Amino acid sequence: MTVNGLQRAVEGVFSLAWVAIGHNCALDYEGGYHSDDRGIECGFWVDTVMRELEQNLLADDVVVYRLYGDHYRSRTTDFVREVLQPLVSTKQAKLLLVGDGPKLKERATYCLPARFASNALERCDTPNDQATWGNLDTVLRGYAQLHSDVFFFPLTGLFCESSRCRATIPGTNTFWAFDEHHWTAAGGMYLWPFWCSFFAAQNWFL
Repeated sequence: MTVNGLQRAVEGVFSLAWVAIGHNCALDYEGGYHSDDRGIECGFWVDTVMRELEQNLLADDVVVYRLYGDHYRSRTTDFVREVLQPLVSTKQAKLLLVGDGPKLKERATYCLPARFASNALERCDTPNDQATWGNLDTVLRGYAQLHSDVFFFPLTGLFCESSRCRATIPGTNTFWAFDEHHWTAAGGMYLWPFWCSFFAAQNWFL
């Protein structure tokens, strides 16, 4: 669902090509912490993506890298630093690291208000300090600050209020998640103005 809002934000200016690594795999060393995706080695997905980038990445392209916190390992930063960023830099492209999304303490489907459960939404309310997987945002933001061609886009604050994360988009009754962290179509599309503003602020639309 990340693609929905991003595609809307760059429509008419950028051509968007996207790839989702195989189920339970990640664009990381050896495909992340899972070694097998329903019979296919996760490394196969990684090799394929990296080969496509090597062959087709052009100057001024933007590579958007989003890795959910549950898949982030100690060596993931090494992969970005030693493999992905050098390739992007060599091609004179840009690397956009997307921050971690929030994680609710309950499945959003358990928090749908109903006549017999008018306060059900509160079941999903999660304190901000418990709604992330750890220090992923700090790591990615710090890395981006060290490189002029690496950028960081935070997510969590866009889905959360000042002290809590709810299952609904702030200021609305629209659910952004259907479980603890996977976005609905509305949740992905909600981000398009933020993507657009970010790209514009970097002068990438010129």
